[in-house]
Amino acid sequence: MATLAKQADLYLKDGLGARYRSVKVGDKEDAPGTKQYCGLINAKNSYGGYTGFRKFYFAEIGFMAIEDEYNGSFIDKHCR
Repeated sequence: MATLAKQADLYLKDGLGARYRSVKVGDKEDAPGTKQYCGLINAKNSYGGYTGFRKFYFAEIGFMAIEDEYNGSFIDKHCR
């Protein structure tokens, strides 16, 4: 989880303060030796309040997606 929190801090206003739930870790199918993380994340907004849990996908190769109106199907496809 430390790797996930540290990387999330690069993408979020306060990644180290984010809350995680139902996190699953596995090997990324198309990148042997690379871990991928899927689960729910509750991150803070600009006012310091938590926004509610949303699905997320993170790969150790340096890519993170948090569910919004555009990437929900991407996350569903990669997090089974």
